[in-house]
Amino acid sequence: MASIHDIAVLLCNVMIGLLSGVYFIFSNTVMTSLAKANNGAAIMGAINEDILNPIFKLMFIISAVLSAYFAVFAPSIELNERVAYAVFFIGTFVVTLVKNIPDNNRLKAQLKSPQELSQVWQDYLKHWVFWNHIRSFSAICSLVLLNM
Repeated sequence: MASIHDIAVLLCNVMIGLLSGVYFIFSNTVMTSLAKANNGAAIMGAINEDILNPIFKLMFIISAVLSAYFAVFAPSIELNERVAYAVFFIGTFVVTLVKNIPDNNRLKAQLKSPQELSQVWQDYLKHWVFWNHIRSFSAICSLVLLNM
């Protein structure tokens, strides 16, 4: 029978995999398509609202809490796993809070008052996408480290 620790590790690792896919698809495809669309900023605004659903929020928060716990406190975690969880926590959760969410909030505010939307959207595409690449890379690196 699996222990609570083993179940928590499995749950966290599955969520890391799922979130890796989310970040990667935005970096690889979604943002490129939105940059070409006439109404890309509005579509991204809608995506930002829709992604904040209970399932995503729960997965985002639980993966952050578990990865922080495993990185710092969990007993019997190998060094590569500790590093993987730390990279995931810092490279996805912290980056999201410090970089991507503020960008999303600026875009949302500009969508309500679209005088300078074109410039805000161009800045958003550069800045938000860069930090999303960091999230993608961090999450994928975490998966690699977890599988070493």
